[in-house]
Amino acid sequence: MKRFALLVLAACLALPAAAADSGLAIAGRGATLEQVLSAPHPAGYRLLIRSRELERIAAPGARDEVVELLERARRGGAVLFACEKDLRAQELRLADLPRGVVTLAASHVWENGASTPADRQLREICS
Repeated sequence: MKRFALLVLAACLALPAAAADSGLAIAGRGATLEQVLSAPHPAGYRLLIRSRELERIAAPGARDEVVELLERARRGGAVLFACEKDLRAQELRLADLPRGVVTLAASHVWENGASTPADRQLREICS
């Protein structure tokens, strides 16, 4: 039983690492912005913000520390994304998000396909 629990824990910890290896980092599903930004990432990586972290950055008058985290991500080469379906589910609008966060819809963004593994993962998650 202990071995099984350790295997499950190892698999859960490997998921964010696998996403980061592809050039996609995800904050909000098992990792905070701080945790995601503390890991190394390739240049031009995509940072998808979901769940609690999406609520956190969209909060009216988001605290300076949150704005600084997003700026730090951009300086580190991140392109910031949020799924439109997540915005709808949380009753948020694009205007609620800080400047520089790009929203992705399921259909029209991907007309020409997804060119990188990170883009393919974004398409799968946001569709």
